[in-house]
Amino acid sequence: MPATMPHRPLSLLVVTTSGGGGHLQAANAKIAEEQVKNPDLVVITHDILAHAGGKRFGRFMINRIWDSAQRKGSVRALEFWAHSTPIFDILFWIPVFCQILRKLFRYEIANVIDTQPLALGAMLCAIRIYNVLKKKSVAVEKILTDLPTQFASPYLSPIKRLSASNRALIHLVTTKPLLLSGETEEKFWKKHCNLSLQNISYAGFPIRPSFKKYAHQPKAFIPITLHISYKTPHEKTLLAELTSSTHALLEENSLTLTMHPQDQVTTLMLGSQPVQEASLSYVKTFIDLVKSTPSTHIHHYLFVFCAHKKLETMPLQERIYSLVTEYKDFPKNLTVLPMSSQTDDVIAPLYFRSNATLTKAGGITAMELLAVAQGKVWIHHEHQKTALQKALSHTPLLSPYKGMPKWEYGNALYLQTHKKAEMVSPDTFSASLTAYLHN
Repeated sequence: MPATMPHRPLSLLVVTTSGGGGHLQAANAKIAEEQVKNPDLVVITHDILAHAGGKRFGRFMINRIWDSAQRKGSVRALEFWAHSTPIFDILFWIPVFCQILRKLFRYEIANVIDTQPLALGAMLCAIRIYNVLKKKSVAVEKILTDLPTQFASPYLSPIKRLSASNRALIHLVTTKPLLLSGETEEKFWKKHCNLSLQNISYAGFPIRPSFKKYAHQPKAFIPITLHISYKTPHEKTLLAELTSSTHALLEENSLTLTMHPQDQVTTLMLGSQPVQEASLSYVKTFIDLVKSTPSTHIHHYLFVFCAHKKLETMPLQERIYSLVTEYKDFPKNLTVLPMSSQTDDVIAPLYFRSNATLTKAGGITAMELLAVAQGKVWIHHEHQKTALQKALSHTPLLSPYKGMPKWEYGNALYLQTHKKAEMVSPDTFSASLTAYLHN
C-alpha cells in the first residue's frame, strides 16, 4: 500500500499594514479568534506597507511619513497620504502581486483575511491565479477597521474601484452602517463600495481578547487592579516617583495599582503616535481644574498613554513627568501616570473602569470604546490655529471634519450617535472638563 501522506494543517494568510496601529490590532484580534477555532492553524502575515517597497523604504513610509504626521497632528498630511492609495496601488502593483502570489503557493493558503486598504487589485489578481492553478476557491475576508459611515471612503473606495471579478472575491466583515435619513443598508453599501448585502457580514468588532471579555461584564464602576508594565529601568523609577503617594506596589516588571469605586479615573490616549503638544495641554488643563475644584475627598487618576519610539526628540513621558514634578502646589488628590504602550490586559479594564476617556477617533479605538466604555467619551480634534481656519470651521462645505481626518470624523459621528461622545480640542477642553468635574 502507498504511504499515507502526512496531514498538513490549514494555512491562513493575514494581510495587514503597520501604517496605523489599528490595522495590526485588528489583524492580531482575528488571528487570536481563528486560533481558538483551530489551534493547529498555521498563520502567515504579510505587512503590505513594510514589504512593498523593500524594508528600508517600508520603514521610511511608516516611520517618517505616516507616524510622523500622526505625531505632529497634521490632518492635511494624513488625508493626503490616505487619498494617495490609488498612486500606491499603481506604483507597487507588481511587487505586491508577486509577494502575495509567492506566499499563496509556498504555504498552500486556504483562507485570506485582510485588514488594510492598500493594493487590493494586485492581491486579488494573485488569488484568482492561485485559485485557477490550484483548483481552489479562496476568497478574502475583508475586515473594515473603521466604522461604516459615508466618511469611510479611504477604506471603502478602493473596493468600489475593483473590477467586478475581483470584487466578487471580497466578503466584507463590519457592523451596521450609520445611515443618512431615508437611506437603506443596501443603498449604503452599493453607493460606497458597490457591494450587495450578500457580500456583507455584520459581526462582532475585530477587537482584542480582553476587550471582548469586558464587553460582557455588567456596567458598573467597580474596584479594578491594573498591572502596568514599564519598558526600561528609567521608566520604572519615573512611575514609582509619580505614584509614591498612592498604595501602588512596585514589582520587578510592573506597577500594580488598585482603583476603588469612589476614585475618578480618566484615560488620555491620542493614538499610537500621540500629538505631544495636545497631550501636554490636556494634562495641564486637567491639573489646573482639579486643583481649583474643592472636592478633595475624591482622588483623581489620569492615565496618559505615550509612544515608545526613539523618533521623539524628547519623549512625551519625560515632558509630562517634568510638568507634574515642577507644577507649583500640585493637587494632592491627583495622580498622573504617563505610561508607555501597554497590552490589552491593561487598556481594556482601564477603558471599562474610566469615568471618562479622551481619545482620537481611530477605527479600532472607536470600536473598543463602543464595546466597553461606560463613562464620558471625549474625542480629540485639532484646534483651528488661524483666524481663517476658525472662520471656515462654521462652514460645513469648506471645513466639514472639525480638525480630524475624514475617516476619524465619521468614527466620531458614530460615537456621538451611540455613546453621546463630545468632540473637544485643547482650546475647548477646559469648559467641557469643568462641566464634568462639577456634575
